[in-house]
Formats: sequence, C-alpha cells, structure tokens
Amino acid sequence: MSHNTFDIIGAAINAVRFVAKERRYMFAAAVFPFAATLVASMMSYFMLKGQDSVLFAVMLILGEAAMDGWFMFLQTRLILLNERLDQPTTDPEAARLRHNDMRAAVLTWMLFKLWLAIVVMYLIWVVNNQSAENGLGLYTIIGLFLTGGWIWSLRLGVAHILVGVGYSVKKYLFRVNGLMGSLRLIGLALIVSFPFQVLSMPLEEKLIMTKSLETVDAAVMLTLISLINTALLVFLNAAGVFALKDMLRRPDKRKGIRTV
Repeated sequence: MSHNTFDIIGAAINAVRFVAKERRYMFAAAVFPFAATLVASMMSYFMLKGQDSVLFAVMLILGEAAMDGWFMFLQTRLILLNERLDQPTTDPEAARLRHNDMRAAVLTWMLFKLWLAIVVMYLIWVVNNQSAENGLGLYTIIGLFLTGGWIWSLRLGVAHILVGVGYSVKKYLFRVNGLMGSLRLIGLALIVSFPFQVLSMPLEEKLIMTKSLETVDAAVMLTLISLINTALLVFLNAAGVFALKDMLRRPDKRKGIRTV
C-alpha cells in the first residue's frame, strides 16, 4: 500500500462522527472563529467594495486565520490527545510545551493562508491586466509556476495539525514527497466541503451579482455565509486530523520510517 495514502471516505465519516459527538464543545469554541470571519467579511464587503487596498485585505486575512488556527489547534489536541480547555494541565512544563505548540500551529496556519492569498491575488491581477494581444507573457508564466507551487504546497495545509502536537513537518514531507499527497487532500476537501458549498454558493452569487442590495440584507447574507464557512472549518479540520492519523500510522518500508 502507498506510504502516503489514507481512506478519504473514512476520514470524512470519522470527522462527522466526532463533531456530532463533541458538538457542544466544538461549536462553543467555534464562536470565536465565527466572530472573526463575520467581522472580516463585513469589513471586506462594506469597506473594501470597489477599492484596491491589498494591505488592509491581508490584515483581515491574517486576523481571521489567527482565530481559525487557534480553534483548529484545540480541535486537533482533543482528537489526538483528548485535551480540553476545561481540564487544564497542572504540570508547568506540559503547559509551556502546549503554549509553544499553540503558537507554532497558529503561525503555521497564518503563513499558509498568506501564501494562498498571495497566489490568488497575483492570479487575479494577471487576469485583469494581461491583455489578449500579449499572449503567454512573462507574468502569465510566473502565474503558471505559482499555480504549480500552490498545488504542491496544498499538502502543507495540514502542517498546523502536525506542529500542534509536536510532530515533525520534515518527517511528514518525507513521507508525502509526491503529488498524490496533495491530490488526495484536495479530494478530501472537495468531499467534505461539497454540502457547505451547495448552501453558500447561492448566497455568495446573490451578494456579488446584486448591485443595489440593502445593507440589512447584505449583513444577513454575510452572517449566514460566515456560519456556513465556520461549520465547514469545524468538519474540514477534523477530517484532516483523521486523514493524517490514518496516513502516519501506516508503515513506510521504503525509507524505514516507523509507524506513528
């Protein structure tokens, strides 16, 4: 069996079962990323609409990513270590290590989101500024290389899970050194996100296409979209944790990496 494979359907099912079992704890903790997502959405829609402020957009992305990273750290620790906020450790050394892991996990997720945002913003800029007469220009070629790097880097979309429990990212990359690791994670993300996208796409389409939308109506739709996106975060990160748990306990006989 491949050294970097995992059961996609099994990971998705385990995520649903876990969230259903721990729904009170999960959605209580998810209040904070929901609030950050809602604030970022409101500010982006009402303050950046029709404006070109890259710095402000990046600040919103990083602020939202920080709260998302904090929540995903809590969820990861609960799944893998059975650790809860209401049951804090009394060992000072363990508390220090946990705090370091939390900072590393949040920072890792923020850097990953920033990288994705840079790629997306660059591609949008190329599409808006590259004329048809120029053909395959230098900026387009750079965009293609960035897209390839973006696909390769998708395997790092679970790096925050690894550092959140002190696992070596280098060892993980050594195991998933082919394109299949990223493709399987993409497949998992598509399966988990499909029902949420079905719910959010009509709202997003109306929000974008309607030019004279009332402020209250826009605020209601942004709130619903933020709720859906936060729920997606809850299920998607859980699926990622179970996928890694399945992957990393499979033996890799080629390089002698032990099962974890």
